[in-house]
Amino acid sequence: MELVALRPDLVAHACERHLALAVKGVRLAAAIGVRCIWIEDCLTDLVGAQAFAELNVPVLARLVEEIRRLGMSSIYYYCGNPAGKWEMLFALGADALSLEESKKGFVIDVEEVVDRARGRCVVLGNLDALNLLPNASERQLRAEIGRQISAGRRNANRFMMSLGSPVTPETPVERVRLYCDLTRELGGA
Repeated sequence: MELVALRPDLVAHACERHLALAVKGVRLAAAIGVRCIWIEDCLTDLVGAQAFAELNVPVLARLVEEIRRLGMSSIYYYCGNPAGKWEMLFALGADALSLEESKKGFVIDVEEVVDRARGRCVVLGNLDALNLLPNASERQLRAEIGRQISAGRRNANRFMMSLGSPVTPETPVERVRLYCDLTRELGGA
């Protein structure tokens, strides 16, 4: 991370090398019939907005463009606090945007995400998989899923219910099944 400030030229070179490898992987995925690519961007919330604009955005936008050129869709998962980077996240052109649940001292409310998205891309829900999913009552879980689905409908129905993080190993399978059942019920599927 220090190199972002001290040697941005070296980081830019590394980004280009990484992009070349990612494009090879995307082309292989397209060749075997993959229809959607998940782009996970971790730790870049530690990079300032200017560095993100100069180093990350051009590379990510080219990756998204290549995915689209190959006839696939992309989901961009930004880990961390998107403050100061919202418009850049949408400008990448990904078909969908996924964000973590609120934690680590920041809040990401799906209603705010939908208001910012304005139908430009699919928004994935960010249900709290660390606390709410394993510990909430069925009523609380139902309420949060309903709230997120309702918010998603305001995004021109471009919404998919999702978790903000992976399911923890301690979460009982029955809770995951309940989450899926409630999502189908409340989403009208």
